[in-house]
Amino acid sequence: DVIPLAAHFISALQTIVSRNSDPFAANLVSITRITAGNTWNVLPETAELEGTVRSLTPENRQLIKDRLYALAQNEAAAFGAKVAIDWIQGPPPTINDKAWTDLFLDVAQKQGFTLQEVPKSLDGEDFAYYQEKLPGVFASIGTGLSAPNHNPKFKVDPAARCKTSGSYCRRSTKEACQRCLSSAVPTIRLGESGQKDYLANNLPKARLIEPEGTYLIWIDFSAYNLPDEVLDDLIINKGSVWLDSAHIFGTGGQGFQRVNIACPWQVLSDGLSRLSKALNNV
Repeated sequence: DVIPLAAHFISALQTIVSRNSDPFAANLVSITRITAGNTWNVLPETAELEGTVRSLTPENRQLIKDRLYALAQNEAAAFGAKVAIDWIQGPPPTINDKAWTDLFLDVAQKQGFTLQEVPKSLDGEDFAYYQEKLPGVFASIGTGLSAPNHNPKFKVDPAARCKTSGSYCRRSTKEACQRCLSSAVPTIRLGESGQKDYLANNLPKARLIEPEGTYLIWIDFSAYNLPDEVLDDLIINKGSVWLDSAHIFGTGGQGFQRVNIACPWQVLSDGLSRLSKALNNV
């Protein structure tokens, strides 16, 4: 009988938060839909349960997933039933980068906005997918007195919308560009000798070629004996934004790549680190 099994499983799920996870962590496990049978005098053959899991860290999400799978399989075995689990990975936790958060707060204060820290929430936010790829900040903007989101009476005050989307965006873009350029200066000022030392420590088989202008250099990767298309793939997918595909500009030979060093220092460093690991694994 799948009805008692479903009831036992739902009760057991509540122990994940109360017994398995950190009591000071914000975690949630909820069953929000149950479907079983279609009449009063026939035992159903199957039951379908649907729900949601929320957490503020990837580690807690994995813990909940592992325990949910174990409970489902063990409860089913105890009742002599079979279980199939369809885990749909929703948005990850939205985690703001400190540097971008500081920038947001600085610009907002200069623009005269009233700032208020938003309580932590277990809402699902698609913006978190961007933050998995690049550091960023997600902030809520006041839109006037109205009904809450997902309510048919929700309405945005045009005055609040114009202020935030206009002057704030212009100011924040300017500030962000200035900070990115200032963080790129140490990379450029390394000079050719410093760049050679940096490459020697990160990619010892690569060779620095004559710089092209003030923010572009060429690096010879031919010692890795990789076809250009393989090297391009590694650079584009592992080195990210700090390298250009060489065949677009023409090269001095196989294995040569054009490097943009006028990017933030951390971006260049992270790109070199990822590419070094990728090349070592080829």
